[in-house]
Amino acid sequence: LTVVALVLNAFGIEVPGLQAEFPVNLYSVVGFTTIVWLAATFLTRPTDEETLDAFYRKVHPGGPGWAPVAERHPDVEPDSGLGRLALDGLVGVVLVYSTLFGTGYLILGWMDWGLVCIAVSLSAAVYLWRDLQRDAVSLIEMKEEKGKG
Repeated sequence: LTVVALVLNAFGIEVPGLQAEFPVNLYSVVGFTTIVWLAATFLTRPTDEETLDAFYRKVHPGGPGWAPVAERHPDVEPDSGLGRLALDGLVGVVLVYSTLFGTGYLILGWMDWGLVCIAVSLSAAVYLWRDLQRDAVSLIEMKEEKGKG
């Protein structure tokens, strides 16, 4: 939308609402993009069941939105633990930003802040490593169990 507005503005065409200051122009942007994604959702064909089934078997997503597909595949165990996955995502963001800021602070000579940020990033990395190792062990155990059955 921003690119379209810039092109239109280059030709002297004003887009209502986009020339306003930040919080006000956000309403125009959100309103327009909502109209576009709703139109795309309701004017296009749904994904065929074969594609959904293949995706479900490969990814095994959990949640109520996948219930109709899950009913067709009772042999597939859906994932759970969305809260833990969200926490892992948040810790990943902390890892990236604390590493970036820590490196920047160290380069600029702000050793105290740099070391604090690097310590935070190392803590986040250790947490993620342990959590991913736990997932790997669970996955291996699950595959071994399926192989025996």
